[in-house]
Amino acid sequence: MPVHMNRLTELTIKFLAGTINEEEQQELDRIVNQSEKTRQSFKRMSSYDWISDELAKLYSDETAIDWDEIRKVHRRRQRRFYFTRIAAAFLIIISCLLLFLTVRNNKESMAEATDSDSRGKPVSVTKPKAELLLANGQAITLDLVPDGTIAEFDKTIVEKTGNEIRITSPGASESGSRFNTLTTHYGQVSILKLADGSSVWLNAGSTIHFPTAFTPGSRSVQITGEGYFEVKSFDNWPFNIEAPQAVIQVTGTKLNVVAYEEEGKTKTTLYEGRVTVRLPGGRRWELVPGQEIIVTKEGRVSMNKHADTTEANAWRQENFQFKNKDLPTILKELGRWYNRTIICDPNISKAPISSAYPRHSAITEIMDHLHEQFNIKVSYSNDTIWVRP
Repeated sequence: MPVHMNRLTELTIKFLAGTINEEEQQELDRIVNQSEKTRQSFKRMSSYDWISDELAKLYSDETAIDWDEIRKVHRRRQRRFYFTRIAAAFLIIISCLLLFLTVRNNKESMAEATDSDSRGKPVSVTKPKAELLLANGQAITLDLVPDGTIAEFDKTIVEKTGNEIRITSPGASESGSRFNTLTTHYGQVSILKLADGSSVWLNAGSTIHFPTAFTPGSRSVQITGEGYFEVKSFDNWPFNIEAPQAVIQVTGTKLNVVAYEEEGKTKTTLYEGRVTVRLPGGRRWELVPGQEIIVTKEGRVSMNKHADTTEANAWRQENFQFKNKDLPTILKELGRWYNRTIICDPNISKAPISSAYPRHSAITEIMDHLHEQFNIKVSYSNDTIWVRP
């Protein structure tokens, strides 16, 4: 493992424990911003949920770790009597975990290329905003191709107009079993017109897996991220949206699906028509317009019979709209849209707040407003934004 990764682990421990000084904080900023790999490594290691999951792997079933209590006490740093007693245990747990991760990452790093050139200077990698991988193996970076016909294969035509992709196929055939993949990265919304006439708006950081043509009796797509669907209605030809935690069966309708893998849940909001949400084990829920259902990776289900459909659809209107969301949740969505790593101090308040911003706003404008409204400290280092109480 490169030396800077070991140092990253050491400084991350201090950051989590709240004992990092100003000089070490500046060094941590430099290391985190050396490459996309170091940014993602720090983001993982500074996530309480991820650390908790990793700790569960290290300890036997008989060993109980009251992680919630540790987190609560850690947030009450000013109560030094309690914090002093817990801090030692907290540091030991974090140190053991990160030592374990350092050893594991060292093995993985030996087989990976570094993100630096021969002089050790970080290489800047610019990610495309949208990519299309076709069933014939052709990969297209949509930002780089002009409007018009961008591919033809198996009597199928793929056309691009702005951020809209249209698939035209002669009809259901054996090609229906061949799948394409559309991925939308940061700061972009893509529109996909499927072969059956249905439409999908794909939000930033999302991927949809779809067939070139649908076979008789079956229409299915797979999604991770967020998508708004307008599904064409056909008798005896239901449309299935397969998300990580559920399968949504649609019969001609308009709905929004949020299924980012890192969030560990699938949220379905219905605008028109009717849907059936199916879970493993045969469980199912019927939704009518104005209702919303959330399914977690543990299989827990919550139903909102009077959902705020305006909030769920705000991203298609080029707006951020947050209602009763905590600050870490808001920052996660901002980071996804603006392609920024936003590091949120564990002691940031989790109180629900409401706010709205146009999506064309500069990230600095939004962060300045959050700073003034919620009395938080914001600092910048290249592509990383640090948020503290």
